[in-house]
Amino acid sequence: MKNNLFYYATSELSQDAFLCYLASFALTEVKDDPVLRSCAKSLLTEMVPELSGKDFTLTNVERQVNHIDVLFTVTCGDKKYKIIVEDKVNAGEHDNQLLRYLKEVEEKFQDHIVLGVYYKTGFQSDLSAVIDANYKIISRRRMLELLKPYVEQTANQIVIDYFDYWNDFEQSAQKYQELPLSQWDWRCVNAFYDALQNSDFPGENQVDVGYRYVSNPNGGFDAMWLWPYRSSFIVLGVPIEMYVQVEPSWQDGQNGKDGKYNFSICLKISLQEDVSGEIARNIRNTIIYDENWNYRLNDYHFHKPGRLGSGKAMTIGIYDGTYETAEQLKNALSAAIDECLKLASSLEERP
Repeated sequence: MKNNLFYYATSELSQDAFLCYLASFALTEVKDDPVLRSCAKSLLTEMVPELSGKDFTLTNVERQVNHIDVLFTVTCGDKKYKIIVEDKVNAGEHDNQLLRYLKEVEEKFQDHIVLGVYYKTGFQSDLSAVIDANYKIISRRRMLELLKPYVEQTANQIVIDYFDYWNDFEQSAQKYQELPLSQWDWRCVNAFYDALQNSDFPGENQVDVGYRYVSNPNGGFDAMWLWPYRSSFIVLGVPIEMYVQVEPSWQDGQNGKDGKYNFSICLKISLQEDVSGEIARNIRNTIIYDENWNYRLNDYHFHKPGRLGSGKAMTIGIYDGTYETAEQLKNALSAAIDECLKLASSLEERP
C-alpha cells in the first residue's frame, strides 16, 4: 500500500477527484478507452438505475458547486438529470445538508430531474437521515463489486490503485472474523460493530444497536451501545434507562511494539432529566449499593469500575465475562444484556 497513490491521498477531496476522473470517461470528448468508458457508464447507471439499458450521455462533471461535493449532468433522450454526489469517508452528513442540496439544485434547474447519491467508503452506523432524504446509498463494498471486473481488464494505474486501496481496507476489516480481539485494529472493531448491527442479533436480543467514535481527553475510542427495549425504571423520581456499551482501549506493548486491544463491556445508566451532581450520585448509589453499602451488581456478574462518575450518563459496572474472539464477544454481549434486563426489572420506583 505504501506505493499506492491513495495511501497518501486519503481525504474526501481526493475521493471527489477520483469519482470525477472515473465518470469523465463517459464524456464524449475524452480519449477513447472502451473499458473505463464502460466502467463509467456502469457507475452512472448504479447512481441512476433507470438509465440501465438506455443510451445516455454525461455532459458535465463539476466539483464543489455551492458545497456540493460532485455534480454530474446526464442527458437521456428528452430527459436531463442532475446527480448530486455527497462523498463521505469517515464523517457523516450534518446540518440537513442532503435535503438542502436537493432543494437548491431543484430550484436552479427546474427542467432537470434531480437525484442524490450518498457515497460512503468508511463506516457509518446511522444512515436514517440519508434514507429520509431519499439518497441512493453506494457503499464501499458495492463500489468494489462494481469496479472489480473493469480493474481486471485495465492498465490504468489510478483506477487500479483506488480499487486496491479500498479492497485492502475491506479485507483487513473482515479479519475480525479470524483474528483474536487483541490483534484487531480500528477497522476490525468497526467491521464487527457493523456486522452485528446488520445481523439478527438486535432482534434476537431485543436491543437497538449503534456505534460511533467517542472523543475524550484520553484519546477517544470506537464505542458500540446496545439499548434494550425494556430497561427503563424510576429512581428518586427520575426516569432512568440502562444499557450496555462496548469500550475498546489500546494497550501499548513493550518498546512500542506488540500492542493490543482490550474490550470492556460496560453497564451504563442514562438519566432522562437534568439533575444536580449530588442527585445523580444519590441515584447511582441507590442502584449499585445495598442497605449495607455493599456493591450489589456482583450478583449480576458485573464488577465495580475503577472510577464512578456522577453525570447524566454513568458507568456503573463492568461485565465479568472473558472473551477472546468475535464469537465469544458476541455471546458475552448477549449474556450482559440478559443481566442488564434482570437488574432493571429488579429496580422499582424508590422514594
